[in-house]
Amino acid sequence: MIDLQKVAKQLKDDCLYNTILFEMQEKLGKKISYMQIEELLSSDGKYIQEYKDINRYSELSSIQAIELKINQKDEVPCQDVKKDINKNVGKLKALENFSVDSTYSAYEIWIGSAGVMVIFMTHNFIALFSELYNTHGAFVYSSFAIILGLTFW
Repeated sequence: MIDLQKVAKQLKDDCLYNTILFEMQEKLGKKISYMQIEELLSSDGKYIQEYKDINRYSELSSIQAIELKINQKDEVPCQDVKKDINKNVGKLKALENFSVDSTYSAYEIWIGSAGVMVIFMTHNFIALFSELYNTHGAFVYSSFAIILGLTFW
């Protein structure tokens, strides 16, 4: 059972559900009340289904799907559930928005940010204190490309 009051409050107040709220506003007008949202939710099932889909996909995106280790100490029903999950872990990873292991992503983010900042600072230095953009434009832009290449590498 879905608490329509809670759903109406989330639809109106949480930015996660803006697409549903905009559809409702197109149907009912710009100023929409919690009561109108509840009535629309109870009369048209597509909004509840969209709400459920958004919830499901937003939850899946925060999971790192990995295979579970099956221990001999586990009871048989537990082993069966783990086997079933392991069998379908590929499907879970396919649904996963962030399929890359996040263990080393902070390192990649810092390196990428450093590369962008070096280009930004170099651009500002050249633009403020020299005429290199006018006299040696190809050199300046190729140096940016080299910095980008090194950052990517």
